[in-house]
Amino acid sequence: ECESTDGLCAAFTEHVTAADEESFTDEWGTHLSAYSPVYDEEEVVGAVGVDFSADWIEDQKQAVLVMVIAVCIVTYVVSLIILHLLMAKFKKSVYKLNQKVEELAQGAGDLTKEIDIRTGDEMEVIAQNMNAFLEQIRGLVREVSVTTDEIVRTGEAMNVAVSENTRIMAPGHQRRQASCRKCCLNAKT
Repeated sequence: ECESTDGLCAAFTEHVTAADEESFTDEWGTHLSAYSPVYDEEEVVGAVGVDFSADWIEDQKQAVLVMVIAVCIVTYVVSLIILHLLMAKFKKSVYKLNQKVEELAQGAGDLTKEIDIRTGDEMEVIAQNMNAFLEQIRGLVREVSVTTDEIVRTGEAMNVAVSENTRIMAPGHQRRQASCRKCCLNAKT
């Protein structure tokens, strides 16, 4: 004698493996039944039924729940560790970059040194751009230095020329001054 259940009906009519929604209790305990159709060629001729202990199913659900919680906790801890490592690396790169910018802002920066950040991320790109900016400043300083040297050389050449002209013109100038003094004295007398 067999009691007709939703799972058994589904095995016969829908030709699928199915389980009952609700458990049942008998002299052997509380169980949940599952059914699978039995075929003769393409026709369903019967169904195989299996009873699972409800306690065993509950234990399995608990074990899966514990495993899911454990995996979530481990994933969370590993994520925190990875995040901490990435933030430490990022913080180090930001610190190096900020130090160089601060040196430049205070006027004590060594323009010959480059910022060496090799992280493969945006910080490396920013460091490369800062290095390009420093190279432009070095170029401007070189141009100013060359121009200053040219101005100094031109000034020295002009000084030499003026000194030479003064030396050459000095005897004639002294004679003219002497003759002007004679004329001025003669005019007074």
